[in-house]
Amino acid sequence: MAFSDNRKTAVVSGLWASLPLDFICKVSGKSDVQIEMAQRFPAPLGHALTRPLLLRTLRLNCLTRDYAPLWEELFDENWLVDRWADPTLERTPLGTVEKDWSMATPLRTDYDRRLALVEIDALVALMLGLTAEQLCAMYRSQFAVLRKYEWEMFFAPDGHKIGAETHNRGVRQTDAEAEVVKAWKKAQLTDAPEPVIPDGWVKPDREAEMTHAYEEFQRRLDAGEYPDVVEP
Repeated sequence: MAFSDNRKTAVVSGLWASLPLDFICKVSGKSDVQIEMAQRFPAPLGHALTRPLLLRTLRLNCLTRDYAPLWEELFDENWLVDRWADPTLERTPLGTVEKDWSMATPLRTDYDRRLALVEIDALVALMLGLTAEQLCAMYRSQFAVLRKYEWEMFFAPDGHKIGAETHNRGVRQTDAEAEVVKAWKKAQLTDAPEPVIPDGWVKPDREAEMTHAYEEFQRRLDAGEYPDVVEP
């Protein structure tokens, strides 16, 4: 679905990448999304949080030089002072971007890309007037497969994902790394001893991350850190 200008189209792509919009699809009972359903999706295109939403959306999607015109058209100087909601989770600085697209523009590691998606979930929840607990309840009630995958997932220091199962395997993970995660999973489910988790590995916790991001974005919004959007 395209709108009258590229900015609105990109904002909608960010909204549609979020857990709340996915939740709407899941509870609708529809097996696919047709135009009649899409036209009823909420679309707060003028919300102040569209600025941080756009930064995360474009850094996820502008993967090749073909996207350079889009990135350069929508570039916003306000992005330069934006940052991840939780500085303790930071790997790649979020606001260190330039107007000219380069190979450093997109987020490329599994870790960074997941973190951007988690923050998009929190941003969209705020934009739609949901609470952090309602966002987490959506996750718990309709995303059992995602919860299972993330429960048995780790990230290595360089940002690549490590999963226990074949269908949740990170592209760059090694067999030795997979064995550590399998041993950890077995220890959680049985009386088997827990393995030593290598230094620098990160265990994600989506509910905690979404809640922290939600609260931080609410604080920034209340503090006026995200200026109102002025339509061109």
